[in-house]
Amino acid sequence: MFQPGSDRLLVFLAAGNPATVQTVDNRVHRDLDPETEAKESEPKDARSCLHLFEAAEYVGQVSVAVQQKLAAAMQQAGTSAEASFILGGPIGESKDGKPPLDNGWPTKLSLEDQTSPRLTPTPLRHCPPCHCPPPFHP
Repeated sequence: MFQPGSDRLLVFLAAGNPATVQTVDNRVHRDLDPETEAKESEPKDARSCLHLFEAAEYVGQVSVAVQQKLAAAMQQAGTSAEASFILGGPIGESKDGKPPLDNGWPTKLSLEDQTSPRLTPTPLRHCPPCHCPPPFHP
């Protein structure tokens, strides 16, 4: 989970080699540090992405670079450096003047508390005070 700007919140789920996953996570967080100088050969960071698909491309580029760097060592150890990521979150999106995450969560929680895994009895969508039918399950 990372928040590269006040108008964006990005969360990724990962599966695969733990070294790759941790390195990608660390690189994404490092790239967001304003004191870190990005090299010309490295992809832009998540602050420069205007759309969620651009953020997904960025995480994918970081993942490919990390997997290529670790591949030889992992192959010698008899394992794979492969990892998969699912990226989600809002970038500058709003509905009814409020970011979508604000509609389902209390706003005084910290970023970590708002995005921690939990079961929620209420939907994350904003529902006006009306009679909404229950979900249809055939």
